[in-house]
Amino acid sequence: MRFFKRFNLRRRTIRHFTTITLLIIGNRAADSAPPATPVYVVDTLTVQALRTPTTLGSIPYSVNQIDVSQIVQLEPGLSLTEALASVPGVMVAERNNLSQGDRIAVRGIGARASFGVRGLRVLVDGIPLTMADGQSQLGVIDLSQMASIDVIRGPASALYGNAAGGVLHLRSRQVVKDALQISSFTGSDGLRQIRMGVDILHEGDQFQLGASHTDFNGDRQHAYSRQRTLQASWQRLTDVLELGITGHLYDAPWLYNPSSLDRDAADQNPKGVRFFVRQQGAAKQVRHAQLGARLGWRISTASHLQIAGHVVSRSLANPIPGRIIDLDRKAFGLRVVAHHRWQAAWETTLGVEVESQSDQRLEFANEGLDDDDIDRFIDDRIFDRISVGQQQIGQDESAVGVGLFMLTQWHPATAWTVSAGARVDRHGFDVDDNLEIVEEGVIIDGDDSGDENLLQWSPTLGVTYTPSPRLTLFANFSTAYLTPTTVELGNRADGVGGFNPDLDPEHYDSVEAGVRWGWPRHHIDGELAIYQLDLDDMLVPFQSVDSDETFYRNASAARNRGAEVHLGWQPLRALSLDGSVSIVDFVFTNHTVTVGGERVSVEGNQVPAVPPWSANLITSWRPSTRTQLRFTIRHQDRMFGNDLNGPSPGSTDLRHAYFNEAFTVVDLRVSVDWTFGVWDAKSIIGIDNILDTDYNGSVVPNAFGNRFFEPAPGRTFMAGMQLRR
Repeated sequence: MRFFKRFNLRRRTIRHFTTITLLIIGNRAADSAPPATPVYVVDTLTVQALRTPTTLGSIPYSVNQIDVSQIVQLEPGLSLTEALASVPGVMVAERNNLSQGDRIAVRGIGARASFGVRGLRVLVDGIPLTMADGQSQLGVIDLSQMASIDVIRGPASALYGNAAGGVLHLRSRQVVKDALQISSFTGSDGLRQIRMGVDILHEGDQFQLGASHTDFNGDRQHAYSRQRTLQASWQRLTDVLELGITGHLYDAPWLYNPSSLDRDAADQNPKGVRFFVRQQGAAKQVRHAQLGARLGWRISTASHLQIAGHVVSRSLANPIPGRIIDLDRKAFGLRVVAHHRWQAAWETTLGVEVESQSDQRLEFANEGLDDDDIDRFIDDRIFDRISVGQQQIGQDESAVGVGLFMLTQWHPATAWTVSAGARVDRHGFDVDDNLEIVEEGVIIDGDDSGDENLLQWSPTLGVTYTPSPRLTLFANFSTAYLTPTTVELGNRADGVGGFNPDLDPEHYDSVEAGVRWGWPRHHIDGELAIYQLDLDDMLVPFQSVDSDETFYRNASAARNRGAEVHLGWQPLRALSLDGSVSIVDFVFTNHTVTVGGERVSVEGNQVPAVPPWSANLITSWRPSTRTQLRFTIRHQDRMFGNDLNGPSPGSTDLRHAYFNEAFTVVDLRVSVDWTFGVWDAKSIIGIDNILDTDYNGSVVPNAFGNRFFEPAPGRTFMAGMQLRR
């Protein structure tokens, strides 16, 4: 039976090349020193965090703006780990698994996602990557095209709706002149990538085209992947109008999934994969297309209007242990935001946002591969060889969200800003169950159609005090929520169709205070924030026997108290340091789990997959104008894998099998700029995990069989070449 879609893919052999460059640094040290890295004055840095351009000195939230234009040029662009390393409170779990993608958590929110990004609102140039149900897929974009990232840390539902953890707003680089760029990377574990970019500037019109092709075998067995991206954009800027159209196409004909391991397997054979995962052919085929358009109209010096819309088409074929999932998705969104400054001391932002997604979901029993086919394939032929069993799910799912929001900022005095706002959201989830399963004349799975609706009110109140351009104090109170996604609603542990009627949204109350500072004379800037999050009905993942499918239940309550520090310092013109520390006390305050048929309280236990503290230090050194070295040191404290924070009562298992040990990892990037005829060239060498540390990069919370751990690679190497003219 040919169940899987066959994407119409052209098969091409792309010849990759590697240029080995000897990096002789010592004799370049006498070259002229590079220009100093700018240190921003906190009052004048403009970010887009509040839906409209706003100075950082008037924002009462924890906000970061990261210039990633240089970072992404030194990376294959498969993860945001390096780009977000300097942001406190943000954890990018190293899954080293392109099938699952980055798991990004902000203040612990999102750490329990089974795949993709949860709890965060993700936008690219104002166009959402986040679907109506709250799920985001970062893998569909080419990160090498990005110039900066605005990050809101903490609840942002008052402006963005379903965004309990915050916001990631990625911005593409601007076109400043006609250019052609070709890049190639090769490295350990079969990494091969080629990228191409074209910039055209013509009479005020900016055109960009970028494409990439990546093959990666992965550090572990059964981790083969191939993915392609294509991004095209047009933008026109005038004194009163900003027009833009952006398109993304992502094509992944195969993304194998090595899944997770228990402690013994992760320690003894970290590159290994369970036989059941290989026999079931765990992998994905994905095609994702998105088209977005935006209009910015400066009506007057006091008013402007923003309109943005997008459409999405996504196809997924996904055999996992126990099931085969086939999904077709169509989605769209529309946003209108108006901003008006009534007078020098008073301004208001109003907006309406509409989003919708429609899914056709089929699920079948996974009968797996024949014995002769296990470990035989490294490409998309595996999908034709998997035996498809009885259909288990056949339903149409939809999610619709409508939000109205307002934010008012009042400046009662030069140094003070008071921000108050609220958003009202209505979310509707509907499912039409089209499958009836009958055995021996008896209906064992009937019509489970139904709907879930949520009306949510999300207020916020904040204040900032900026006595000088070098210092800002801020505080805020916010509420937020996080709805279950259609996947989380549809994954029912009882195996029947429809949505889980017992699954409710998470609700958050947040209090935060902090200070931002900057002393340009001493080349120092930084931030300190403390916060408390109170959660009700927290979504907690779990798994069952003979499946890697993740199900969800609600915990009664949890509390997260934390502190975050960021410090940037440039002691020399050629040397800069960027460090951050995050402290998290994320515990259950009212939650029980079932053990042996009895309810066991886990009050006071740590929430799994969230380390109590972590730290990062990035050191950049330019010994010459043409040479750059970048060291990244990342430390993460130990964290638990399950709600019990150890074995079940009465079990003889060792507690060691239930937590991920602390680890420290050091990465290095070295680049040298040179010229090659008419081309500007850059040679890149990278070493990840220089110390060859044995560690697990990610934890799967409450995984069945104590299979919590996803091992990370040891020492790996990468080399790249970029040509630009």
